[in-house]
Formats: sequence, structure tokens, C-alpha cells
Amino acid sequence: MYGQQTVTYDQLARTKWNREVNDWEGKTAYSKWFYTMEFTDSLLIYSSYGVTYDKRTNESHKSGTAIRWFLYYLSPEKPSAFDYSKVGKNSSGQYLVMHNIGSTTTIYGHPELTN
Repeated sequence: MYGQQTVTYDQLARTKWNREVNDWEGKTAYSKWFYTMEFTDSLLIYSSYGVTYDKRTNESHKSGTAIRWFLYYLSPEKPSAFDYSKVGKNSSGQYLVMHNIGSTTTIYGHPELTN
């Protein structure tokens, strides 16, 4: 598994990660997106919003904030189904397994921790 690192529960629980992305730049405007991932003991709270800046008027316009809540746990391998009994438990692995609350969607990702 090239590029995948093992992440522990203690590295994620009670942490908050922020990221800014310059989305596009045109002649008269540009936009930037702001993402936050906050890990509680059992929830991943993911939020995002965008800001468009008008270069001619120096005005900015913020989009609405999208917020999603996921139950999560770490696994050394990709599970065949979401295992609710592992949520909030001390674990480690290369897979961040997330279940979207209020949906039937389960997402499998490879966490990468950087400073």
C-alpha cells in the first residue's frame, strides 16, 4: 500500500484540521474554499464554505456552510460493512471508515497526517 500510513485513534480524536483551497481565478474574480474536519471521540464533523472575491469592487460573497456528521473508526483493512461496535474505540489502521449520519452511505478513505 504505497503512500498509506497507519493512523491511530489518539492521533485523530479531539483534533481539528483546517484547509484552504484556491478554487479558480478569472479576470474579474476568484474563489477560495475553506474546509474543516473536526474529530470528537466518535464523530467526524465536516464543514465547508466558499468565498468569491470580486477584483473590481473588492467585495466578497460567502456561500452557505455545508455541514455533515459522520460516525467513524479506523481499520487496518477495508471492511465489508460499517461496524458500529468499533465507533469511539481505540483503534488504528490505514482506513478511515465513515458512516454519514442520516444516510446509508459508508465512505472508506486513507488518512494522511501532515504538519
